[in-house]
Amino acid sequence: MSVVALTLLLAVGLSTASAACQNDSCAPHDLRCQHLPGTPAIDARRPVFSWKLPISTRGLTQRSYRVQVSASATVGADGTFENEHNLMWDSGDVVSEDDFNVVYDGQALRSRTTYYWKVNWSSKDGKVAGHSAVAMFHVALLSQDDWSDASWIAAVDAKTAPLLMTSLAVPEELAESHLYMSGLGWFRVSVNDVDVTPFVLGPGWTTYHKEVSYHA
Repeated sequence: MSVVALTLLLAVGLSTASAACQNDSCAPHDLRCQHLPGTPAIDARRPVFSWKLPISTRGLTQRSYRVQVSASATVGADGTFENEHNLMWDSGDVVSEDDFNVVYDGQALRSRTTYYWKVNWSSKDGKVAGHSAVAMFHVALLSQDDWSDASWIAAVDAKTAPLLMTSLAVPEELAESHLYMSGLGWFRVSVNDVDVTPFVLGPGWTTYHKEVSYHA
């Protein structure tokens, strides 16, 4: 008696989950680029993507996915990016259960550029499919030549650890800006006298004559 009741309860639970997904949302969530949430700044030429299926799909298995990366955020009614000229990569429908470490395999990404990406998926039973919201990532500096216009703030004949400061002004009509920063030691950044440094004692120690870390 208890076994029959348990079996019926499980069947009803799976049916309800599928129906809830179909009627509400089957959108993948927690989209990440280079394992980072939000809008990360990366310096990888072939970043990796990951996502999670909604809890309403519990009991279902992913049959296939389709990842798209675009230089434009405009999405059509079918859930794909509209402007093919801005499309950097379209994986096509890939039959795979993978939703982690999916490697970018498109056109060369450009430094100082923001890209948009999304994923579509379908279930093995063919009854459920969905597409994610648009996520973003920013490609920082991929080449040493990208630093050609940068210069160090330095002290002359410093015998102790000096505190160095500089400031810059940006035009009021500026819509978007990105700051790439580094230091031999540690630094802090303020915007309009508000500290926006996202860490303590960054960027961290390295063998300075070989490489220097930076943050974007």
